[in-house]
Amino acid sequence: MDFLACHEEVACASSPCASSGASFEFTTVAADDTADILDTLYRRESGSRSRPAADYLVRTQLHGMTSSWRAQVVDWMMSVAHTVEFEVTTVALAIHYLDMYLSVVSVRQTDLELIALVCLMTASKFNDTDGLTVAEVSHMIDDKYSAASVLAVERSLLLKLQWRLHAALPHHFIECFVAQLPQPDVAADVMSRCATMLAAVVRDITSLDFAPSEIAYTVLTLAMHELHVGASLPTYQGDSPRLVECEEVVEAIVGPSLKGGNDGTVSKRSKRASSPSNVEDFIDDNVDAPPRQRQRLGSV
Repeated sequence: MDFLACHEEVACASSPCASSGASFEFTTVAADDTADILDTLYRRESGSRSRPAADYLVRTQLHGMTSSWRAQVVDWMMSVAHTVEFEVTTVALAIHYLDMYLSVVSVRQTDLELIALVCLMTASKFNDTDGLTVAEVSHMIDDKYSAASVLAVERSLLLKLQWRLHAALPHHFIECFVAQLPQPDVAADVMSRCATMLAAVVRDITSLDFAPSEIAYTVLTLAMHELHVGASLPTYQGDSPRLVECEEVVEAIVGPSLKGGNDGTVSKRSKRASSPSNVEDFIDDNVDAPPRQRQRLGSV
């Protein structure tokens, strides 16, 4: 059986979002609930083991891993997630699991694809209403990896995470911040722009230097500025001086999309990404094709 065959709610509630490949949508959070939810999220992100090591490429990775490896695997994870119609927070959670794992385990490039798949599977079982099983993962990639291999990596991942599967993600903070805006009619546009920026930001490893709340607040600020939203920003409860540095980093990452007037969709590059091991047998060549309906299989 799968080690993790459960579905639990995250702090900001499970998000019935759209697929993470073409466009991103967020859960609508009731304004009256945001104070309690944000308090939980701020406490969660301040935990001593709640965030990956920003310097794991230097400190942990001994097999030559570079930032481009990570960018490629994140692109590929987003491609797979779009294909199987995962929720946006599921993908973000999977990337978080990947970074947490890479913070403590050195890996070879040839192993990244399997690890990324297991992170997606684990996040889907934790956050999605229709999580992947080990059998489905093996089937989707034409049995490139055996069920035993998938199970072994899943067990390793859960042990390294110490079964701490909850996480405070930038997406959770965005949902709460937007709920606090005094102009609810602009919420959809603001969230759509934030989602586009977040997709670019999480791809860049420099984003790990900052707390999820800092990333979220900075992205919200830039999105509102770009959309000429005149509403007052919600109050940030973290270390405000860090926001200046965070804004510089985020602007450098999303600058091209800001200048290009991105319409809220993920680029074709991220929808059609090379697999980390240069095997592209799962993602369709037609990037504009609708998400694939996966065949339901029994658990291993």
